[in-house]
Amino acid sequence: MKSNIRHHALFAHHSSQILLKLISVLAIFTLAAVAGRATAGDVDLSFNSGLGASGSAATVFAVAVQPDGKIVAGGAFSQVGNEARGNIARFNADGSLDTTFLSSGVGANGDVFSVVVQADGKILLFGDFTTVNGAARNRIARLNSDGTLDFSFLATGTGANLAVNTAALQSDGKITIGGRFTTINGTTRNRMARLNSDGTLDNSFLATGSGINGEVLSLAPMRTRPRSSARISATDSRAWSRSAMIRCA
Repeated sequence: MKSNIRHHALFAHHSSQILLKLISVLAIFTLAAVAGRATAGDVDLSFNSGLGASGSAATVFAVAVQPDGKIVAGGAFSQVGNEARGNIARFNADGSLDTTFLSSGVGANGDVFSVVVQADGKILLFGDFTTVNGAARNRIARLNSDGTLDFSFLATGTGANLAVNTAALQSDGKITIGGRFTTINGTTRNRMARLNSDGTLDNSFLATGSGINGEVLSLAPMRTRPRSSARISATDSRAWSRSAMIRCA
């Protein structure tokens, strides 16, 4: 009698173990099937930028995708994997570091808040830095496609006196910027301004001393159909600001 009880107990124990293993296998197959049917919005686990390093923090504030699929990221970080990158880096489409870009590893000495890729492949940077690749550039800079500093941009200007948070590239090559600054290239511009394509201040945009009385956090160009050919440039120059939502002509 005791032998039969022991036999049934052992059988029940082994049966429960087999059942648990079967459940585990089914769970694995179920998860694999779900992973194989990844839908829009799921995290792409094959993309791994390696931002930051062991024990270091990394924050990305801005991302811009180039026509070739490469991704330029700006933020607050000093390394990508084991490679030094000062707050700006470029990644291949699979998330691996593009080592041909900014190979010096210097980058910006402060946070990069906005990144804009131009049609010619040059990259505009805006943020709260004062040097880029070791050269003085107050919160505004432009890089060549390989990450070297474009010295033809903002060649004589002093840049912004405080942070530039956002930028919008217009179809005519001019750049509208917003942030916390009160001067651009030594001229009063309260938190909003427009630059010419070479980085000089566009004096036709905003009267001297005017601007916004609060920090500008976001800008976007409006591409509306002009009413007449005489209004094309004026229409292209409009921008939205999302710190009270205004429109500038």
